[in-house]
Amino acid sequence: MKSGKKLSKKEIAYYKKLLVGLRSRISGEVKRKEVDCQNKASDEGSGDEADMASDLSNIELNLGMASNEQGILNDIEDALKRIEAGTFGICEKYNIPITKSRLKAMPYVRYCLKAQEEEEKKRKK
Repeated sequence: MKSGKKLSKKEIAYYKKLLVGLRSRISGEVKRKEVDCQNKASDEGSGDEADMASDLSNIELNLGMASNEQGILNDIEDALKRIEAGTFGICEKYNIPITKSRLKAMPYVRYCLKAQEEEEKKRKK
């Protein structure tokens, strides 16, 4: 497995900026979805049963997406802590550098691809 090299200070600064931007964008999306759900819930009494059922379905969908995004926000916070600790970009399972292409795609990951696949197999069992 190609493990890559340790990240430079310049690269760390790049990922920190990327993570902070992602955190800001996702936080805004979560807040908008929560407000949208609250607004739809308060309007729930107006309309027929089909409209109410559709609104409830949309509320559940938005809450589910907000929950997933909250999980990503938690991962982003953990990644920012790893930057401060000097362990960002290092696989938590194998203690090897995570490839830069993986970090660019998901800068909040904590595992190299092999370790991530192993974790997903464990969850499926």
